[in-house]
Amino acid sequence: MKRLLLGLLLSTGLWAQPLAQPDRAWDRVFQRLRGWNGADGAYSVGLRGGWTGWLFSDTFVGKIAADGSRHSSHFLHNSWARIHGSRPSVNFFSSQELAHSDGANWFWVYQPVLDSGQQGWLFLGEFATTPDGPEGLNFQQVGTWLAPLDWSGNAPKLGKKLRVPHFEAKPALNFGAAVLADPDFFYVYGTRDFGDHKEVMLARVPGGELDNFSAWQFWPGWGRSLATARPILTEASNELSVFRHRNEVRLLTQVGSEVRLYRGKTPDKFSEFAVVARLPEEDGVSTYNAKAHPELGWPLLITYNRNAFPPERVMEKADRYRPRCLTLAKDPWLP
Repeated sequence: MKRLLLGLLLSTGLWAQPLAQPDRAWDRVFQRLRGWNGADGAYSVGLRGGWTGWLFSDTFVGKIAADGSRHSSHFLHNSWARIHGSRPSVNFFSSQELAHSDGANWFWVYQPVLDSGQQGWLFLGEFATTPDGPEGLNFQQVGTWLAPLDWSGNAPKLGKKLRVPHFEAKPALNFGAAVLADPDFFYVYGTRDFGDHKEVMLARVPGGELDNFSAWQFWPGWGRSLATARPILTEASNELSVFRHRNEVRLLTQVGSEVRLYRGKTPDKFSEFAVVARLPEEDGVSTYNAKAHPELGWPLLITYNRNAFPPERVMEKADRYRPRCLTLAKDPWLP
């Protein structure tokens, strides 16, 4: 009877007590007073020597005043950092963009993937301003790109970007929100954004052919036509994480204020989820795009983004626009 009750709680997401707890030590890593002092995005990838590479989207660089406001800050559309260890005291945050635009549009980062030689790929979203929506929300995605990524040195380097043809504008369909590298395939997770909700789509690509777009196959059935693609989940956020734990697959995403951890035997089927955190909405600050960082091991580090509108509010108080951190001590299903 207890086993049955536990299964019902997990499958419906009705977990009584959120399992993840705030991680103040990791919060302090992102509470910087000079140079890089806030961003969203926060994707990560394992590097050699105990380092982790971090990639961010919209970023503030400058100084934080004594009253906690942003002073003389300038703005980047993406940035990066190297952070050492799972309880880091050694780190380096860049003050330069990694992906530069050639015109008025800009790039936000998605999932990086690297091999043992620290060579791989980075998905990028191309965005443009739109006359619709309030200031700070008046943008739309106009494309997805794939760029060679070399992080064999201290700083990441991008090669020539390739436009991903499997992008649709309305409703926006973007692949690269998460990538799972298995021995035979890359599983590339995409999101279809309907505004009031997001769906998760899935493609797979034979190993070594991520840039061979004609080789992409779409779920269900793994056909070559994007028109046949259907969602594997009907609730998610634009950015998410997928990783293996023991012999299973985990997908972590945010729906409203809930951080959900999904369980699956294979990369394309997730049978149940646990709500591992319910994020606070304080002082009119919104939270979004929670992600996991499994390359740091367990306890599992989870980050989420914070923002406030109108944009002047993140200048008045820097803590309104910085990654926040949680740790999940134990997988809800496995040791």
